[in-house]
Amino acid sequence: MDLLTTIALAIKCSKEFEELTAILYENLSSLYTNNKEFSLAFKWLSIESYSHAKFMEDIYRVLNITISSYNCREFVGEPWRRVEILLDLIKKNADIDIDEVLNGLEIIEKFVGEETYSRLIYPLLDKLIKELNISLTIVSNIFSEIIEEEKHHENIIGMLKGKSNR
Repeated sequence: MDLLTTIALAIKCSKEFEELTAILYENLSSLYTNNKEFSLAFKWLSIESYSHAKFMEDIYRVLNITISSYNCREFVGEPWRRVEILLDLIKKNADIDIDEVLNGLEIIEKFVGEETYSRLIYPLLDKLIKELNISLTIVSNIFSEIIEEEKHHENIIGMLKGKSNR
């Protein structure tokens, strides 16, 4: 797989995973309306995830890259499956333990921030910039900001975990 195809796959799947995660957070916000603080935090995380997905979509368009065949569920792996499992439990109106949910979300957020953006997309984008001899300084700075936002998402999940254990 060449560099452009790898970047296209990473960005496309990041967009789709952010959208899937946003849907999960939106559902959790509706599910936990009895706890206003949790509901509000989940709603905010949903909005942020949708924002990140939109940025990925725009990056994909700006870089004018395409990929014809891809399987994001396979590319993302375990975090994708965890989101699907949680969404399925919500749809079935299953009794969902908040601690289980938060443990799953902690793993998901760590994957998104640390693995996807810090270790995959950012270095690939940097390599592309050098290879094509183009300047994407603003895009790189926005990616740095998204990485920080994802760390903040992890912190929020950690704070919610602390509150749920009381």
